[in-house]
Parts: sequence; C-alpha cells; structure tokens
Amino acid sequence: MKNINKNLKYTIFVGLLLAGVVGIVALSGCIGTGCGDLNQNCCEKNKCNSGDLVCGDNKCVHCGGVYESCCKDNKCDNGVCSNGKCEKCGKIEELCCSGGICNSGICSKGKCEKCGKIEELCCSGGICNSGICSNGKCEKCGNADELCCSGSVCNTGVCSNGKCEKCGMVGELCCSGGVCNTGVCSNGKCTAKTTTQTTLPVKPIKIECEKVDDY
Repeated sequence: MKNINKNLKYTIFVGLLLAGVVGIVALSGCIGTGCGDLNQNCCEKNKCNSGDLVCGDNKCVHCGGVYESCCKDNKCDNGVCSNGKCEKCGKIEELCCSGGICNSGICSKGKCEKCGKIEELCCSGGICNSGICSNGKCEKCGNADELCCSGSVCNTGVCSNGKCEKCGMVGELCCSGGVCNTGVCSNGKCTAKTTTQTTLPVKPIKIECEKVDDY
C-alpha cells in the first residue's frame, strides 16, 4: 500500500511539473502553431513564420506596406524604409525612393524637391526649363547684368566672363562682331573717334615794295 501511495504521489508530481512546463511554454506563445503567425506572439529570437510578417512588440504583424513596419533588411513593398517604417516616396515633398529616385522633381537631402524653374533646383543633368543652371539652382539669364544663357547667348548686350554686359556705346564693350553704335571698337571696347588735324606747310610770300619818287 505504501508503494502504491508513493508511486501515485510521484506520478502526480511529475504530471504537475509537466503541466507547469507546458503552461509556461504555451503562455510564451512558442508551442505548436501558437507563435509566428499573424497577430500571434513572436517565436524564439523574434522570428515570424512568413516573410511579410515582422516581430513588433512581441507580436507578428504585417510589414512592407505604407505606414507599416519595414520588413527584413529594411525592405518595403511600397514606399521606402525610414526609421523602421515604410513611408511614401517619389512625389514632391515626399521622401526619395531607394537609390535617390523621384518620380517628379529631384532628390535633395533625402527629399523630392521641385526643379527646373527660376529659383528652383536644377533638374537631373543640370537642366533648367527656364534660365540657366548655376551652382545647382536655375537662375535668370540673357539680359544685361544677368548670367549668359547656354552657349554664351545674351538677349541684350554681349557675354563677358559668363555675364551679359551692356555694349555698343562709348565706354562699353564692343557688341558681337566688334560693332559699336557710337565710337569705334578698340581692344574690345568702344572708344570715341579721334580727329586728326593736318597742318599744311606755310609758303613764304615775297612782298616787293615800289620806290616812290619824292616830289
């Protein structure tokens, strides 16, 4: 009888011990199919069963969509990964997509900015829809005191050292082809005409006086 009671106690002890272990494991979400699937607890080492799931706050949640957590290796199905979340990208005022790509505008400091118009950034390849690209920005060109347009072209004046300067009047640069509206072109500058006075040799005149007789 004593042996039976002893065996019974041992069996109960082992049963309770196993039940406790199973309960602990079950609570951790790591037994059978109790972990790794959508909205279930993360499995060991924060793993989930699918590549489109990621462990967040010990739960397996969707990843890769806009405003969702980034998937493994910071990948996103839509948008770009920023600070652990997938954000919209490619349009003006949005983040640049992977590789610094923008669907519109140009990528600047990680953000898609407008480009091509005066006072905007130059588009890819230094292209401006109006004006000329200077130091990464589209600037006015072609008129006096503005930058020369592409090909050193000026609408008014003449291009000198990358800038359109007034030309044609005395004291100004000579216009294209050495033309001056006033004065003459000399060493690239319009100068006043100089008049040369010719001094003719003076021929001495011989004057003879007649002698008048005294009366």
